[in-house]
Amino acid sequence: MTSLPVFEQHGIIWVAGDPDVEIPPDPLQGAEAELAPFDLAGYRLFDSTTFTRPINWKLAVDTFCEAYHLSTLHRNTLAPMIHDDFSVFDATGLHGRMISTRKSIDQLDPADGTADELLPHATILWFLVPNTVLIHQQDHVQLYQSRPGATADEAHLSVSLYTPPKSERTERYWAKNFELLVSVTDTEDFATAAGIQRGYHTRAQDHVVFGRNEPALQHFHRSLNSLLE
Repeated sequence: MTSLPVFEQHGIIWVAGDPDVEIPPDPLQGAEAELAPFDLAGYRLFDSTTFTRPINWKLAVDTFCEAYHLSTLHRNTLAPMIHDDFSVFDATGLHGRMISTRKSIDQLDPADGTADELLPHATILWFLVPNTVLIHQQDHVQLYQSRPGATADEAHLSVSLYTPPKSERTERYWAKNFELLVSVTDTEDFATAAGIQRGYHTRAQDHVVFGRNEPALQHFHRSLNSLLE
């Protein structure tokens, strides 16, 4: 049995796949300023599942890195709740954070002070390089992890849902949430990514361009290139 380096910071556990790699003392590289107040160490793992799909592992992360696909790909699931054209991205070292706004934000009135409350009206995504997407929803946390499979056309995907301490939500409520998040990402996001993966083999294109409205995608791939260098 081979022992691997392990490090925990603010409820997030980091594991190095190489026993000779040293995990830095600040792996969040500044993201802890936002994540620490959530006290993720106190959250409970409600459920988790792992499956294999015919996509490159990076495509599984790419699908979370912009919001404008919601109006088409998630027309009947997420689009009614979340704006596809209002989001903001900031980098924290190799990692990054994107905030997508829920449509409930349209009802806020700056005059009564409620406009200062962001969390109830936002979906916040942290991209933790190299392979993890941590998502804070209104009342829970989702964790997506993507790992390379046997070939470049295969990825092992893990989806988990964590609930906050002292939650008054029922187990049935969380079960429905977990079923929804797995269904939406697998039948809509990852299914579309599989089509993109097949398209790569047509040799119709030899590169991918990320535009100015895709800063999270740009930063994620720059970070991967930096690690590879």
